[in-house]
Amino acid sequence: MTTTTKPANPPTDKEKTCKKFSVSVLINTSDEKQQITFGLTHGCNPDKTDYWMIDFILKVKKGSELKTRVEVHVVIGSNQEADKAKADALAEEIKKNKKLDDDQVDLLQTKVTDRSLQIPQSKAQTDPELTRLLKKVL
Repeated sequence: MTTTTKPANPPTDKEKTCKKFSVSVLINTSDEKQQITFGLTHGCNPDKTDYWMIDFILKVKKGSELKTRVEVHVVIGSNQEADKAKADALAEEIKKNKKLDDDQVDLLQTKVTDRSLQIPQSKAQTDPELTRLLKKVL
């Protein structure tokens, strides 16, 4: 006779532990004319939610230098600690300088303004193109 026991109560989402890990791979072709970098990271936020980051870079030799031809950075979820650190650093920098340079002002007054007028206000915080443009300002 075989008996099986059920685990007590399975952990709830809030009780689950998050396991961090990161893998990076760098591949050079044998003729050293191409280089591929791939990275996969699983991280944990203080509130026990997790996030994933995937990076891919392809570089091709042009003359004596490797030039980036393809670069992909994907984030699934939110790295809350990194977001907070970036925001804190930006706030500190703004406190010190209290001004944008001419290129940042130009970008805000042209492409950022144009994009913000093209999309509904309700979509402004989630619009990937507007986010990309604003990151260039920073």
